[in-house]
Amino acid sequence: GFVVWAWHWLLQLRRGDRQTTMWRAYVFLFGTLLGVALAIIPAAVMLYLVLEWFVGTPGEDTAAAHFSGSPGAFATFVVGLANWAYHRAVLVEAGDAHARTGPERVYRYLLSAAGLVTTAVGMAVLISLAADGLSGYHADLVEAPGWWRNQLCAGVTLIVVGLPLWARYWRDTQQALAASVEERRASSRRVYVFGIVGVDRKSTRLNSSHG
Repeated sequence: GFVVWAWHWLLQLRRGDRQTTMWRAYVFLFGTLLGVALAIIPAAVMLYLVLEWFVGTPGEDTAAAHFSGSPGAFATFVVGLANWAYHRAVLVEAGDAHARTGPERVYRYLLSAAGLVTTAVGMAVLISLAADGLSGYHADLVEAPGWWRNQLCAGVTLIVVGLPLWARYWRDTQQALAASVEERRASSRRVYVFGIVGVDRKSTRLNSSHG
């Protein structure tokens, strides 16, 4: 895999096709985005394992057995971080680190959407647990004692991972609106707003006009 990648990217495409749309699509969507995913997912897994061991109900009796998957997760995290750092360095070298191109917008909106969905699921888990507690529902009759602990760990993990991710990239896209009309008209933004919120700007304006 490394030989194929190095032959095509390092020797032919890294400088030869710089600043083209396909070049940006590769760097943002297959390089930087992949690196972020490879870093965040194992980080979330390791965080959940820690919370489950100290707060939740572990499925294993010993720490060695419980954390047996941590070395692989940590290795994936390091690879993802290195992949992200390398492609960010390529963008900086090309003077394209802050460009508002189509692939860059897709990259930011995808990460923002992933963070928002992850945060929403985590909040739903915590709200469900809170509702069970306030209603006096005794799940111990049908569930094992401490059944709620692992759900609490899962909800906290999802929020801790998703909220900073959503806030980071959504804030950047919002700041770009003031400086660029093209950003507001971008198809990737419209898809994001329609997919996440369910109401795009045009339909909202239409509904208000029909009052």
